[in-house]
Amino acid sequence: MQTQIPKTLVIGAAGYIGRAMHLVAKQSFPDAVGLMRNHVPLERPDLSNLDVDQREYEWGIIAAAIPGLAYCEANPEETWQCNVEGTLSLARQLAEIGIRPLWFSSDQVFDGTASPYTDSAPPSPVNEYGRQKAEVEANFSDASRGTGLVVRLSKIYDTTPGSGTLLDRMLTNLRKGCTERAAEDLIFCPTHLNDVVNCAFLLMTRNASGIANVAAGPISRLDLAHMAADAAGVDHSRVKPMRLASLKEPFFRPGPLELIPSPKLSGYAFRDVAESFHELDGSGY
Repeated sequence: MQTQIPKTLVIGAAGYIGRAMHLVAKQSFPDAVGLMRNHVPLERPDLSNLDVDQREYEWGIIAAAIPGLAYCEANPEETWQCNVEGTLSLARQLAEIGIRPLWFSSDQVFDGTASPYTDSAPPSPVNEYGRQKAEVEANFSDASRGTGLVVRLSKIYDTTPGSGTLLDRMLTNLRKGCTERAAEDLIFCPTHLNDVVNCAFLLMTRNASGIANVAAGPISRLDLAHMAADAAGVDHSRVKPMRLASLKEPFFRPGPLELIPSPKLSGYAFRDVAESFHELDGSGY
């Protein structure tokens, strides 16, 4: 980050995105606070004993949640309590002490029938996870007294060898001789974790509020798997096309889901997924 970022605390600093955000925050402010789930239980979050000088902090990132489409579908009451009521409570508490909240939403707030989607596109969720995200989106501005920022994401990955994230897992499986089943009707916007972190802090430095889509270019899961095969040096026959319906999941998975990057991010260039495959390909696999 070349621009000086604001001092930021992170709630959910042990999670995938929260950990990355906290590491960057600490590069500028070594004492930047990162709170774990045991510090702030989402079921009943309470920041009244937060041991920080709130005057020093401009932003608070809410990166804590119970993730997983299947888990949310099977446990709607438990996950609603944490993901909706807990998140909105944190937004209110942060706003009350003068800290602007930033929270991460998902492309799952859409049903895939009106893609591509802008920042202002009306949500139309079709699974429990998406309904929870949409409910927070609808109430986040009021909870944060108009100061909050919702960062809406697609699938996130990184290029750390062995991380088990999307691209790494595809390459590893193909190089082990496995086949890769890939849905031709799943169209999404896989986005590098570094872009998520950079964009979140860029939006903060620009004093953004409301909703901002943060997503790279769209691609089908099948085309992504073919790119992985090329990077792994194996034949495309090792990639098996499929349709989402064949998964017979106990919830609906929407598609296509293309997010148009927010105009609030004007001038920002996202990493192309092909570049990420090249990076992994040269990592000593």
